[in-house]
Amino acid sequence: MGLSRTTAFVAALIGAMASSSSAWASACIASKGGEAPVPYTSPAESANFVYKITYNPHSRTPDVSHRRFRVKSITGDKVRWYREPMHGKGPIQDVTLYRAFAGVAAGGGWEFKFDAAIYDTLWPLKQGNSVDYVADAIQNGELKFKQRIQICVRGSKTLKLSAGDFQAHLVDITISLFDAVKEQPWDRLETSAWYVPKFGTALLMDDHFYKKNKTVLTQRREAVETPSPVSVKKMESERPAEAAPPNFQFPGINTK
Repeated sequence: MGLSRTTAFVAALIGAMASSSSAWASACIASKGGEAPVPYTSPAESANFVYKITYNPHSRTPDVSHRRFRVKSITGDKVRWYREPMHGKGPIQDVTLYRAFAGVAAGGGWEFKFDAAIYDTLWPLKQGNSVDYVADAIQNGELKFKQRIQICVRGSKTLKLSAGDFQAHLVDITISLFDAVKEQPWDRLETSAWYVPKFGTALLMDDHFYKKNKTVLTQRREAVETPSPVSVKKMESERPAEAAPPNFQFPGINTK
């Protein structure tokens, strides 16, 4: 699996479309209201989601595909996701995310090391919460490059999708690569994710890939199928009273 595919996949769940890095870098402003913070909750064991993925959604002829994102396993606050083709044979890509957005591992021997204590300050989610940290991207024990990851909680609203209406929280994520190989097709990824606590993951994500400040790809991932009410009920009944301690981000992002 190439670096672009692996790194993008791990960036994890992310709706307004940003048009420039300056807009993305705007201050993370706290709410003046009294909204209750949202604690982390994991998705249900073996939960299945179907996402409609639209590449370059604003073009006259966007490419559209569908993928199934399945929870393979859950260990503490780490969730291992499988990304699978809907029909026929094809590669199954896997990624492990810590507390919804932080990638910790991926197929091909990849792991991502960072200070979980810094990331944990993002939770519980509340408008204005933000984190800024560096992760080492390691493959088979060898450091390949570094990533600077910036996350900001922008606010909340009722998200209206074909799969239903959901209370959601907008989380902006920027991943900047350092020391990556020249062949890497992108060096910055900006993602807006609408995180839905009911399912413990984001159901709408807009992704923008840049190379030297030029757009190389945009894509939108929208959940069109969510777990059944039975699965959600099971998820809620199995939810721990307190968040599990850090162990060591949402279905992953993939370029075409």
